[in-house]
Amino acid sequence: MESPSKVDDEQWLAYWILYSFITLLEMLAEPVLYW
Repeated sequence: MESPSKVDDEQWLAYWILYSFITLLEMLAEPVLYW
């Protein structure tokens, strides 16, 4: 992924890491919440 703006790349990377973390957290929490 090439972008003229380095800051833009870092923001996207942080966004995807956060999104993945939340998704993973939901997957782990689901069996506990709906048990």
